[in-house]
Amino acid sequence: MGNAMNHVMNTSRIPDDSGVAIEYSIPRSKNRIDFIITGQDENNCEKVVIIELKQWTDIQLTEKDAMVLTRFKQGPSEELHPSYQAWS
Repeated sequence: MGNAMNHVMNTSRIPDDSGVAIEYSIPRSKNRIDFIITGQDENNCEKVVIIELKQWTDIQLTEKDAMVLTRFKQGPSEELHPSYQAWS
């Protein structure tokens, strides 16, 4: 996670006063969010970016809504699409 997010965050497009949360635990839930960036845009509107990190090297679409097929050591596995995980 460190190298990937360092590359993403190392840009002048993200203001220095942005908030960052890593492995944020959602209250009253066992779920967590991998990476959150918060701040305000040029019009002082609050913005939040949620990033769901994966270590997948291969991914395929499936016919199922919000599901993708990836491979782990034990073999193929259907998993929730990272965008759907961030949205939900």
